[in-house]
Amino acid sequence: MDWDQIEEVKNKINQSPLKDSEHAMKARLQLPHMGISPHTERIMKENERLLKAFEKKQKRGRFLGLFS
Repeated sequence: MDWDQIEEVKNKINQSPLKDSEHAMKARLQLPHMGISPHTERIMKENERLLKAFEKKQKRGRFLGLFS
């Protein structure tokens, strides 16, 4: 992936009306890391883990809500 492609992906993400959608997040994850510090990488991994846990909790809440 060269710099032009990277910029193109970034622009698509920023122009998307669903900026914070799952698709945009996946597109961001596909970008090559450009000098990201280990600290930032750790934070990103932690955020991803928390997001997955939150989505799982949300699904379970929705499921339990059907029976209440």
